[in-house]
Amino acid sequence: EAVTAAALRRVRADLDPRRAGGGARVPAVLLAHTFVTGGDASESERDIRVGGVDQVPSGVFGDPSGLDYVALGHLHGPQRVGRDGVDPVMRYAGSPLAFSFSEARHHKSTALVELGPDGVRGTELVPTPVARRLGDVTGTLEQLLGRTFDDRTDDWLRVTVTDDVRPEQMWARVAARFPHALVVQHVPATLRERAGAVAVTAAQDPLEVAAQFLLAAGGRPAEQAELAVVREAYERVLATERSA
Repeated sequence: EAVTAAALRRVRADLDPRRAGGGARVPAVLLAHTFVTGGDASESERDIRVGGVDQVPSGVFGDPSGLDYVALGHLHGPQRVGRDGVDPVMRYAGSPLAFSFSEARHHKSTALVELGPDGVRGTELVPTPVARRLGDVTGTLEQLLGRTFDDRTDDWLRVTVTDDVRPEQMWARVAARFPHALVVQHVPATLRERAGAVAVTAAQDPLEVAAQFLLAAGGRPAEQAELAVVREAYERVLATERSA
């Protein structure tokens, strides 16, 4: 806040002589990369915190700064901030594309601002062309592969599969259904007993750790045939290490 206020004092010191000539009032536009208090953040903005302080009150940009429009950068969501009738018109243009799924509901746009000697005369939001929608789809694999989501096959998606047991070839089957899926995750809908965290040390049985991982990842105890495959692979590794 202190640094921004100091910069604005210099802006005002430069602006005052430009408006002292008696002619048409010179409109003033400020560009600032900062987090103004009250702005709606998303998950994808880079942390700009310095010394524990990451926000600037909108009043810093108000009178006596003499500004007409403040074009802000940093927050990815297009939005107006500041106090109506007190602060100058302040707007985040936002990012032209979504950078996280938290931005799925954003309406990306460019602000076209008309300025005159009397300040801002109008603002038009021009929608930004977006190649694909961004969003989430959730359901069992059977539901996801059914007709319910026919209208989402061309979207960028985060797909959440909710089957109690992780389906076989889950990723490949989801990718075939939704070719533009960016994230595919298995999050069971029902709570179940999960294996707790295990400290892997020399004292731990690696096969026991592997079995607990299979339980946590697959949502069910590993079958004996699966454990036999894990044991065979482990014994081959040990044999290779002994012969090295």
